[in-house]
Amino acid sequence: MNTPFTAEEIRDNCPPGRTVVTRTSTPGTEPTQTTSRFVECDDHGARMTWVTHGPDGTVLGEGSEHATWEELRRHAAFPDDRTTVAEATISTTLGECRCRHYRVVTDDTAREFWFDTARPGMPILVVETRPDGTEVRTEVVEDRVD
Repeated sequence: MNTPFTAEEIRDNCPPGRTVVTRTSTPGTEPTQTTSRFVECDDHGARMTWVTHGPDGTVLGEGSEHATWEELRRHAAFPDDRTTVAEATISTTLGECRCRHYRVVTDDTAREFWFDTARPGMPILVVETRPDGTEVRTEVVEDRVD
Protein backbone atom coordinates (compact mmCIF):
# COMPACT_ATOMS: atom_id res chain seq x y z
CA MET A 1 0.00 0.00 0.00
CA ASN A 2 1.35 3.29 -1.11
CA THR A 3 0.57 6.49 0.81
CA PRO A 4 0.82 10.11 -0.35
CA PHE A 5 3.22 11.18 2.42
CA THR A 6 5.74 9.67 4.79
CA ALA A 7 5.25 9.84 8.54
CA GLU A 8 8.20 12.26 8.67
CA GLU A 9 6.63 14.60 6.08
CA ILE A 10 3.40 14.70 8.07
CA ARG A 11 5.30 15.33 11.33
CA ASP A 12 7.30 18.17 9.74
CA ASN A 13 4.12 19.82 8.39
CA CYS A 14 1.98 19.50 11.53
CA PRO A 15 3.49 21.62 14.29
CA PRO A 16 1.59 22.59 17.43
CA GLY A 17 -0.98 25.18 16.40
CA ARG A 18 -1.67 23.77 12.93
CA THR A 19 -5.39 24.26 12.52
CA VAL A 20 -7.43 22.76 9.69
CA VAL A 21 -11.06 23.71 9.12
CA THR A 22 -13.23 21.46 6.94
CA ARG A 23 -16.75 21.83 5.61
CA THR A 24 -18.82 18.70 4.98
CA SER A 25 -21.79 18.91 2.62
CA THR A 26 -24.44 16.26 2.08
CA PRO A 27 -27.38 16.93 -0.27
CA GLY A 28 -30.54 17.79 1.61
CA THR A 29 -28.78 18.92 4.79
CA GLU A 30 -26.99 22.04 5.91
CA PRO A 31 -23.18 21.82 5.87
CA THR A 32 -21.22 21.19 9.05
CA GLN A 33 -17.81 22.59 9.89
CA THR A 34 -15.05 20.84 11.83
CA THR A 35 -11.98 22.54 13.29
CA SER A 36 -9.05 20.21 14.01
CA ARG A 37 -5.95 21.46 15.84
CA PHE A 38 -2.57 19.93 16.63
CA VAL A 39 -1.98 20.90 20.26
CA GLU A 40 1.01 18.83 21.43
CA CYS A 41 3.57 17.34 19.08
CA ASP A 42 6.86 15.49 19.46
CA ASP A 43 8.99 13.14 17.38
CA HIS A 44 6.65 10.23 18.10
CA GLY A 45 3.19 11.72 17.52
CA ALA A 46 0.64 14.39 18.29
CA ARG A 47 -2.39 15.15 20.41
CA MET A 48 -5.15 16.73 18.40
CA THR A 49 -8.47 18.30 19.31
CA TRP A 50 -11.53 18.71 17.14
CA VAL A 51 -14.94 20.34 17.33
CA THR A 52 -17.80 20.11 14.84
CA HIS A 53 -20.38 22.87 14.50
CA GLY A 54 -23.76 22.86 12.80
CA PRO A 55 -24.78 25.67 10.44
CA ASP A 56 -26.13 27.73 13.35
CA GLY A 57 -22.92 27.34 15.38
CA THR A 58 -24.26 24.63 17.67
CA VAL A 59 -21.55 22.21 18.81
CA LEU A 60 -22.42 18.79 17.39
CA GLY A 61 -19.38 16.97 18.76
CA GLU A 62 -15.90 17.47 20.10
CA GLY A 63 -12.97 15.43 21.27
CA SER A 64 -9.27 14.90 21.65
CA GLU A 65 -7.01 12.06 20.61
CA HIS A 66 -3.36 11.10 20.36
CA ALA A 67 -1.90 9.41 17.29
CA THR A 68 1.59 8.52 16.19
CA TRP A 69 2.86 9.98 12.94
CA GLU A 70 2.83 6.45 11.52
CA GLU A 71 -0.84 6.01 12.48
CA LEU A 72 -1.66 9.27 10.72
CA ARG A 73 0.27 8.12 7.62
CA ARG A 74 -1.67 4.84 7.59
CA HIS A 75 -5.01 6.72 7.47
CA ALA A 76 -4.20 7.18 3.78
CA ALA A 77 -3.16 3.57 3.10
CA PHE A 78 -5.61 2.15 0.57
CA PRO A 79 -5.76 -1.36 -0.97
CA ASP A 80 -3.64 -1.45 -4.14
CA ASP A 81 -6.17 -3.58 -6.04
CA ARG A 82 -8.99 -1.05 -5.50
CA THR A 83 -7.05 2.20 -5.82
CA THR A 84 -5.90 4.35 -8.71
CA VAL A 85 -3.50 7.24 -8.21
CA ALA A 86 -2.95 10.21 -10.53
CA GLU A 87 -1.55 13.72 -10.41
CA ALA A 88 -4.13 16.53 -10.60
CA THR A 89 -4.41 20.27 -10.14
CA ILE A 90 -7.67 21.45 -8.58
CA SER A 91 -9.14 24.82 -7.67
CA THR A 92 -10.30 25.06 -4.04
CA THR A 93 -10.99 27.73 -1.45
CA LEU A 94 -7.24 27.42 -0.68
CA GLY A 95 -6.41 28.32 -4.31
CA GLU A 96 -4.92 26.18 -7.07
CA CYS A 97 -3.46 23.02 -5.54
CA ARG A 98 -1.23 20.36 -7.10
CA CYS A 99 -2.50 17.08 -5.72
CA ARG A 100 -2.12 13.35 -5.64
CA HIS A 101 -5.59 12.09 -6.47
CA TYR A 102 -6.55 8.71 -5.00
CA ARG A 103 -9.73 6.99 -6.19
CA VAL A 104 -10.75 4.02 -4.03
CA VAL A 105 -13.66 1.80 -5.03
CA THR A 106 -15.05 -0.69 -2.50
CA ASP A 107 -18.29 -2.55 -3.12
CA ASP A 108 -20.71 0.12 -4.39
CA THR A 109 -18.97 3.15 -2.89
CA ALA A 110 -16.32 5.29 -4.55
CA ARG A 111 -14.16 7.59 -2.46
CA GLU A 112 -11.84 10.17 -3.96
CA PHE A 113 -9.09 11.93 -2.02
CA TRP A 114 -7.05 14.90 -3.17
CA PHE A 115 -3.83 15.35 -1.16
CA ASP A 116 -2.15 18.72 -1.71
CA THR A 117 1.54 17.98 -2.29
CA ALA A 118 2.42 21.26 -0.51
CA ARG A 119 0.43 20.30 2.63
CA PRO A 120 1.45 16.87 3.93
CA GLY A 121 -1.34 15.55 6.10
CA MET A 122 -5.05 15.15 5.56
CA PRO A 123 -6.62 15.44 2.10
CA ILE A 124 -7.85 18.87 1.07
CA LEU A 125 -10.89 17.35 -0.63
CA VAL A 126 -12.75 14.07 -0.12
CA VAL A 127 -15.72 13.08 -2.26
CA GLU A 128 -17.68 9.95 -1.36
CA THR A 129 -20.25 8.68 -3.84
CA ARG A 130 -22.64 6.34 -2.06
CA PRO A 131 -24.52 3.45 -3.67
CA ASP A 132 -27.68 5.59 -4.05
CA GLY A 133 -25.66 8.23 -5.94
CA THR A 134 -25.52 10.67 -3.02
CA GLU A 135 -22.28 12.64 -3.04
CA VAL A 136 -20.79 13.73 0.29
CA ARG A 137 -18.01 16.34 0.04
CA THR A 138 -15.53 17.30 2.74
CA GLU A 139 -13.28 20.21 1.80
CA VAL A 140 -10.55 22.01 3.67
CA VAL A 141 -11.60 25.66 3.78
CA GLU A 142 -8.80 26.91 6.02
CA ASP A 143 -5.32 25.65 6.90
CA ARG A 144 -3.13 27.76 9.17
CA VAL A 145 -0.61 27.62 11.97
CA ASP A 146 -1.67 29.67 15.01
